[in-house]
Amino acid sequence: MSRFPQRPRSHELKTWAEKQFFPSLLPSAWSTINLLDDYGIDLTVEIFTQGSATGLCFAVQLKAATRLRHKRGHVPVRMRVSTLNYQLQYALPVLIVACDRQQETAYWIWAREYTEQQLEKTCPSWTRQKTITLRIPESQQFTAHGTPDQIREYLEHRDRSAGQGLLRLQELLLYLRDVEVDSQFVAKVENSIKDMEKLYMACYPSLARSGLLPEARRLSTSLSRIRASSSVTASWHIRGDK
Repeated sequence: MSRFPQRPRSHELKTWAEKQFFPSLLPSAWSTINLLDDYGIDLTVEIFTQGSATGLCFAVQLKAATRLRHKRGHVPVRMRVSTLNYQLQYALPVLIVACDRQQETAYWIWAREYTEQQLEKTCPSWTRQKTITLRIPESQQFTAHGTPDQIREYLEHRDRSAGQGLLRLQELLLYLRDVEVDSQFVAKVENSIKDMEKLYMACYPSLARSGLLPEARRLSTSLSRIRASSSVTASWHIRGDK
């Protein structure tokens, strides 16, 4: 028996995945930040193009194993439900990556998309469990030559969709100036806007402290738009409550 502390195999795998293997799959220009407190997020990544920051950022959880299991075209990965809940509430989109030490291969999914498109359909009661098994398709192998482009395209599309969503919200609020609405509806809209404000206010300082200033600035701009939209409710024609 050794007289000194032994390093667990899980710690070795975690270091290998975070410091060596996963960064080797990313373009050298991309910036990664290792997080000291691991609550389900190991890294944050910011995309750079031709030496310039893009403001496109995402978070990563790495699940490393000596040898990943393969079953019916999928790679099963166990996860705590509390961890997935945290990832779904995280300010940045979260990429879950399973890493195989022996084969030096990796498989990936977006936490939110997998939950909405797969988990909610195949296991609607997953939130009442303590742990779940994510089934990552073998076709979702992370490759240095293809996957980074897919990630960038996803983030660009996500930003465009979010911006369009804010514009549609503003257009709806402006349209309702000329429509009679009841006070309960107004209260619900205003409460929703306040909730969005709280979300953005919570995200901004944490992102700024993490060094993700482009993402923080984008959230700040979105917050300003939401605040401007909220003032529109004061001009609505409110019906008298019956």
